[in-house]
Amino acid sequence: MEYSRRISTMDGQNAVPVMNSADTRVLDYGSVFLGSPSPADGDDTSSAPSTGTQPKINVAELLLSRGFAEISKHRDYEERSHYFDALLAAHSRAEKAKKGIHSDKLPPVMHITDLTMVNSKKAKDFLPFLQRNRRHTAVVEYVFSGHRFKLTIPKETCSIAFSLSGVRCPGKDEPYSSEAIALMRRMILQRDVEIEVETVDRTGTFIGSLWESKTNVGSVLLESGLAKLSSFGLDRIPDAHVLTRAEKLAKQQKLKVTCYTATSFRKYIIVFFCY
Repeated sequence: MEYSRRISTMDGQNAVPVMNSADTRVLDYGSVFLGSPSPADGDDTSSAPSTGTQPKINVAELLLSRGFAEISKHRDYEERSHYFDALLAAHSRAEKAKKGIHSDKLPPVMHITDLTMVNSKKAKDFLPFLQRNRRHTAVVEYVFSGHRFKLTIPKETCSIAFSLSGVRCPGKDEPYSSEAIALMRRMILQRDVEIEVETVDRTGTFIGSLWESKTNVGSVLLESGLAKLSSFGLDRIPDAHVLTRAEKLAKQQKLKVTCYTATSFRKYIIVFFCY
C-alpha cells in the first residue's frame, strides 16, 4: 500500500478538496507484484528493489510495457506510486514500439456466440462442436450456483451455461447454498479451467466435468460437504471414482449437506431439476 486519496464520485479518480463528503469517497492505492515472476518474450520491465524474497515484477509496469494500459496523470501536488518513474518508462517504450493500444493496426475482432441467450435447440446443435475435442480450455465468467456456471471457450468462440455432471449443490435459499457459491467464486471465477462436455439438457445447459489446475471442482464441493453426488449417469463421468471418494470422506465426517436425511433432501433435489 502506498497512499490514499479522496476522490469525487461524480468525476472519476480526480482528487478533490474536502468539501461535501457525501459526494466523495476515499480510495487506497498500492502496487501489486507477481509472486513468481515469469515475464513473456518481449516483456520489457525493470525489477523493483528486491529485499530478500520480495517479488520483482510490478503488474502495472507489465501491463504498460505490453501496451494494455494508459498511465494515470497526476498534478504536481498529488501523491503517486513509488515506482512511477518505472511506469512512465514502460509506457514510453510501449508507445515507441507501437504495442497494444499504441499500434496503428486495428485490434483483431473476436465474435463470441453467447449460447446462454439462444433457445435450447441452437445450444443442442452446437454440442457436436464441443465434443470434437475431448477437453477444452475455458474461462469462468459467472457463478450461477455452486454447480452451475457461465463459461467462455475462446477456441470455439462461444459462451455456454455449464453444469457439473452428477454433482448437485443446494439451490437458492437452501442451507449452504451461499457457501457453495462463495467457494466456487474463490476457486474458479475469472480463471482458466478445463472442461469435458458430455451432453446438453433440455434447457440448453451443457453438462460435464470441470478441472482447475488438474483438480476436479466437483470433488472439492463434495469433500467440503457442499454437494451431493447423483448415481444417475455416474458411469459416464471421467473422475467418477474421485467424486465417490470425496463424498465418502464428507459423509464420514458428517459435513453440512451430507447430514440431510433422504426425506429432508427430497425437496432439495426437486429444486435443482426445476432450476
